[in-house]
Amino acid sequence: MKKISLFTLLSLATVAGAKEPVALSQFLAHDAATLDKGAYHVDMAYLRINDTLDIFNLKQKELKSIGNKYGAIGDLKGYEFNGFYGVTDKNMLLAKASLWNIDYSDTLLKNRHLQLAWRYRFATNFSCDGGVIYDGAKDLAIANENLINATLHKIKPDTSYKIENGAVVADDDTITFYDKNNNIVHPTINITDMRSKSLFLRLAMGGAIGNRSRVSSYFKVRRNYVSSSIGMGPAGQNSFYDKQILSKVHPKDLKRVENMVAVGASYGLRLGDFTGELHYEYNKFFRPSDVSYLDTNHILEASLSYDVTKHITLFSGAKAMLHQFMTDLPYLYNRYTQTQFDKKYGFVRFGVSFH
Repeated sequence: MKKISLFTLLSLATVAGAKEPVALSQFLAHDAATLDKGAYHVDMAYLRINDTLDIFNLKQKELKSIGNKYGAIGDLKGYEFNGFYGVTDKNMLLAKASLWNIDYSDTLLKNRHLQLAWRYRFATNFSCDGGVIYDGAKDLAIANENLINATLHKIKPDTSYKIENGAVVADDDTITFYDKNNNIVHPTINITDMRSKSLFLRLAMGGAIGNRSRVSSYFKVRRNYVSSSIGMGPAGQNSFYDKQILSKVHPKDLKRVENMVAVGASYGLRLGDFTGELHYEYNKFFRPSDVSYLDTNHILEASLSYDVTKHITLFSGAKAMLHQFMTDLPYLYNRYTQTQFDKKYGFVRFGVSFH
């Protein structure tokens, strides 16, 4: 099946006429503008990446070798809601909620994202945002033996344990454990307590260039409170397994506090009922020394929208990231996984706006 590229998504038809862009349509969150009092803007989007919808062929290039060894990693299916409401002419409420379902080895990572912010426009082309962000996912139990062995030797480098065909191998001994129903107890790597809570502050400036285009730029600081834990399982199915294996591989608490600064810029061009938009953001992280393998990220987004009516807009677009989820899902990045999430990544989005 033929792949859909970002360039296809951004192809513009030539249309006549122009409308003055009051604010960026799909990247309003990155703009400096506020909506008029009582005005609203709502986006609902479907997010996807697989072998067909593969931005710049990133999944094929960056994740194929990992998937062959550790199981499927990278396919994403998600849903996103963005809402904006003009409280006054200078104050605007911003809200975002999304669900990302991401293939992770032989299981599924389900991340829930919530964001709430307030924007105050203190001058014609200047505004300030402040808000909170929450990301969290259900616990994972990974049974892929290659990934278990790789992670186990990172957690406990001097261990002689490895997993083969559901059995625990230590030196020349091979032990298979059974539960009370005589079923094999398959060892797992358990990743639990995955969440991050963030506070951010953003200073933005932006304005129209003529009557067809708009630019904006901003500086943002963010503080992340990150939580996750990694260990072996399952527990409680075989007491000898619990004593001989689990008691020797204690769960690792990976809580940390980190800071991030970001700079970004957006550009929008309107031609008739079509609007094309680009957004770029650079991230710099300040993390503890044991989580310093990577400390930067680059994010590029693009969108093409079409005004069906005065109040309804259809859009398609894409998001590309230099280092996967370092910015969006900080709890995935820790001293045991920091070399697994350094790959390029991206996904497409399709949706409708009401305003």
